[in-house]
Amino acid sequence: MRQDWIDAGAQGTFVADCRITSRVRAPRMSEWMQAKQGAKAAVAAGHAGG
Repeated sequence: MRQDWIDAGAQGTFVADCRITSRVRAPRMSEWMQAKQGAKAAVAAGHAGG
């Protein structure tokens, strides 16, 4: 993306904020965590039935 800006003639400073906290997370990461928890629950339910 940065190269696109340069090619378009943009000038200035590129700043990227890459902080990671427990309160801010990418939507894809949340989806992955939910899927992982769902898979664990499904496995646990399968073992509970015996």
